[in-house]
Amino acid sequence: MASFTKVKAKNKQGYKWICVADGPPDPITGERRQISRRADTKKEAKERVEDQKRKKQVRI
Repeated sequence: MASFTKVKAKNKQGYKWICVADGPPDPITGERRQISRRADTKKEAKERVEDQKRKKQVRI
């Protein structure tokens, strides 16, 4: 499950969305890893996190 946070943009664009989700665990230690990505819309932020999760799962 992903967590979303709305943050004020520094470039006067209004707001940005940050999405944080659990990624695959570290293969050596087994510790939890989180992936966070920022975007203009909530949907874009979630898509960026999902894309990164797919990339990390392919590498393992």
